[in-house]
Amino acid sequence: MPITKLAEGQFSQVCARCNVERDVTFEALAQLRDEQTEDVRFLLPACAQCGSIEILIPRGSGADEHPAPGSYGHLHRLLVNELSARIQGGSSSAGSPQKDELMKWFPEGLVLRRLP
Repeated sequence: MPITKLAEGQFSQVCARCNVERDVTFEALAQLRDEQTEDVRFLLPACAQCGSIEILIPRGSGADEHPAPGSYGHLHRLLVNELSARIQGGSSSAGSPQKDELMKWFPEGLVLRRLP
């Protein structure tokens, strides 16, 4: 279920089940809160192709650093965290350490190349 592109008001996501890429608007997401930790999670709408439903779980700012900076998993985590920041705050993380890290790893825009 990788997020492959983050744009203004929407993102592209690949369905984990059928591998179809689709665009999802921020408004189409449902925010869920973990009752024990108060962490936010995002329920994606069902895939139009296969009906799968997926959940995005952002990592909080206090989370440990990724063990493999620059890896696919690290870059995907950055996109999910930025998506969460935009939805919750209404804008990007401009002027924050997250913004500096995004610029370092995504100098040409918030696009993650799909794995083969």
